[in-house]
Amino acid sequence: PRKRNCRRYKSPVNKMVKTKMLKTVCLLMLAARPVLCEQAGAALEFNDDLDDIQLDEEPGVLGEPEIAIIPTDSPQDGAEGESTKEKKLPPRLKPQDGRPTTPDNYFMEGGLLALLVVYLGVYVYGNSKNGSAAQAWADECADLMTENFADVGNNGTNLICEAPNEYVLYGTGRKNCRAMYARLELPPRHDLVVGMMTVMKCPVPDRLAFRFDLLPEAVQGFIFAVVPTRQAKCLKHNYDDLRLLTKTLNGSKWNLPVSLSIMTDCPDIVGQILTDKVVAFLRAAQPFLEIMLYSDMFMGEERSYDWEKGAETVNIRSAKPVLLMKFAEGKLDDSAEANKAELLEGAINVLNVTTAVTMHAQAKAASQKRRDELVASLKESEQDEEAETAQDRVLDRQREEKEKFAAMDENDPARKAYEKKQERKREKKKKANVKMMKR
Repeated sequence: PRKRNCRRYKSPVNKMVKTKMLKTVCLLMLAARPVLCEQAGAALEFNDDLDDIQLDEEPGVLGEPEIAIIPTDSPQDGAEGESTKEKKLPPRLKPQDGRPTTPDNYFMEGGLLALLVVYLGVYVYGNSKNGSAAQAWADECADLMTENFADVGNNGTNLICEAPNEYVLYGTGRKNCRAMYARLELPPRHDLVVGMMTVMKCPVPDRLAFRFDLLPEAVQGFIFAVVPTRQAKCLKHNYDDLRLLTKTLNGSKWNLPVSLSIMTDCPDIVGQILTDKVVAFLRAAQPFLEIMLYSDMFMGEERSYDWEKGAETVNIRSAKPVLLMKFAEGKLDDSAEANKAELLEGAINVLNVTTAVTMHAQAKAASQKRRDELVASLKESEQDEEAETAQDRVLDRQREEKEKFAAMDENDPARKAYEKKQERKREKKKKANVKMMKR
């Protein structure tokens, strides 16, 4: 490992994970809002009644409504006198303090409190279980990380927790590699709502992803990927570099299982990558493999969408060399958990093989020609889109201007000047068309 290739770890901001707890609390508050509002309204109504009621010295028996006699002035003929008005108090309320006294009135509050306690208990249990599983994975991979990278972890900790169910092993300081991210995503055992939703569905597997950010000077100009055959079309649609440059080949030609396919833009280098050791690793990891991708023009794991234009876009400017490997390993109590260290070792071996590939001069020229044509076509499409956007802005401005002057009075000088200007433009356009016809 070389220390000069080291760089500090920067944790991405996971807004979705940070807002899950807040959303759950908001849902609980919204569920309790109607009940709390109803009780608050009843309390306010009762307090208003207390202002007009003169209570007896001895309160009535609990659960029986009280009758209060209130003296009032008689409004008839201004005569002095007193009339009585009877008013019933709400049952199960003490007249002296106006507070509910039976446990039935606290049923909803107790249920919400119990639900909150269960939610917190599930959160603590799931967080601790995921943390112990991730720590076991980090201890299992500790020797491999220290052997292959000069700097491991961040701020003295090997395991970086980015969320209660997401953990990262970070390494930097290696030949041809700028940094490595091993991301373990466990089932959200800490989230009661998500857990209840996944009970009726298939169990969420453990997902393990290795990403190597490569140095540009150490990268050859080719793309190579091994994917499950059933998911080949879907993955090719999601990854722009695979969709724009690669072709799909049958993996059985290189001793791979029939369930695996190869995508590449340079078939000549497939034999150099698929050595006996790499083929054995891919065969062993075939039940868990989601994608193995080496690309010198990696543009992201998902296609970007421009909401203003209402169409998908290709961000060629963000392309960079990357080696990406993804696995889905099943549940924690399965035997697949023991393969995590082997998967890391196999990923490092694939890194060594792919960075050692040498391309012939003719293959390099053809690869560079394809990339230049792709960049030129993308730039041309961007220019066409910009010209179309500019034309749309001009048309919108002309329409607004026309509507503005159409709303004016016919004798308005500004409207007359606008009409004369439009008439001159039409005459000029007619003369130009006549000249073109004469030629």
